[in-house]
Amino acid sequence: MFILPLLSHLVIVIVFLILVLIAFYKWSFLYWKRRNIPFLEPSIPFGSLMNMLTRKISRIEELTMMYNECKKRGYKHCGIWQLADPTYFVVDLELLKNICIKDFEHFADRGFYFNEKDDPISAHLLSLDGDRWKTLRKQSSTIFSGAKLKGMFPNVLACAESLENYVASLVENGSQPVNVKDIASSFAVDSVGSSTLGIKCRGFTDPDKKFIHYSKQALETDRKSQLR
Repeated sequence: MFILPLLSHLVIVIVFLILVLIAFYKWSFLYWKRRNIPFLEPSIPFGSLMNMLTRKISRIEELTMMYNECKKRGYKHCGIWQLADPTYFVVDLELLKNICIKDFEHFADRGFYFNEKDDPISAHLLSLDGDRWKTLRKQSSTIFSGAKLKGMFPNVLACAESLENYVASLVENGSQPVNVKDIASSFAVDSVGSSTLGIKCRGFTDPDKKFIHYSKQALETDRKSQLR
């Protein structure tokens, strides 16, 4: 006797919450239109990333599709949405160059997940935002001056030689399947570690590959972190 009224109230609450959520999405989806910036049409609840969030395609494939669509429409930039979060999507290379060099202080929030307290390794240059990112960005920009990049070249060349020797050993040992992604990751970690930190990571010779493991832990994402 008391169950039916309770269920009816529960249904009303659920419907109300759904309507509020839809209204919030509709309001958020007007963000770029209010600023007279072209945008790619989103969908509820995935925004512009439906194919990626439903695991139909990878993030790179999704972004490539959006890039090609923007080029097709003649957009130099546009707005997209990650769920209900508005995100600025740059297509024009000159505009991107200005954002990365002259105007970087105005683009300090990239929307990546990080939790410095519970997951300190996630708080790196690519994920930080606000004043923390601005400070770290200014400090790191001096590392990549022309003179210092020239000084790094011998280290990168040595890592490239290690890569060449490793690939040659794979060829000599037979025609087993090769994980190209792991090879590229090892080369990237070796190059960055030796050039910026002076550490020999030995990505091709270390059986434990500890540096590779921790770099993947810092950069790889799963569905939970994407939703964050």
